[in-house]
Amino acid sequence: MLIGSKPAARAATGLLERDLVLLEANIDDLTPELVADAVQAVFGAGALDAWTMPIVMKKGRLGVLLSALCEPAAESRVLTVFFEATTTFGVRIRPVRRAELARRVATVTLADGAVRVKVGLLGDRVMSATPEHDDVAGLAERSGRSVRDVYEEAAAAARALRFEPADR
Repeated sequence: MLIGSKPAARAATGLLERDLVLLEANIDDLTPELVADAVQAVFGAGALDAWTMPIVMKKGRLGVLLSALCEPAAESRVLTVFFEATTTFGVRIRPVRRAELARRVATVTLADGAVRVKVGLLGDRVMSATPEHDDVAGLAERSGRSVRDVYEEAAAAARALRFEPADR
């Protein structure tokens, strides 16, 4: 038996890691509208991410793979929703480990106003900068600029920011 805890960060890469649960079900008898509702329901139950993928099932029937990623604490709620919101008789459950960039939310000031930006950090390097769409759309409307123009300006401003090495 081992006692202790796994380190939160990999020293060599600076990536953060966490243990999650992946739930999946193959479904071939649910209308597309109800598939979309099922995706929203698993998010509502605590899934961090959810997606569908078209698949071919037995006898050549078209179906959909419904997948959801969640924290272990949300597993039972998300699992219940799979059975409540779909026609599946079974759900595969697997533990997974996800490597992640550290995340920060920064506000960048542009000529016409401010935009919140989700920033992904690897150590102190900005690897990803995604402007908050609602902020971008609102600023674009108020300023008479295109959404794309405001988005690109906000992303560039966020990439230019400097951060201390990321800790969780």
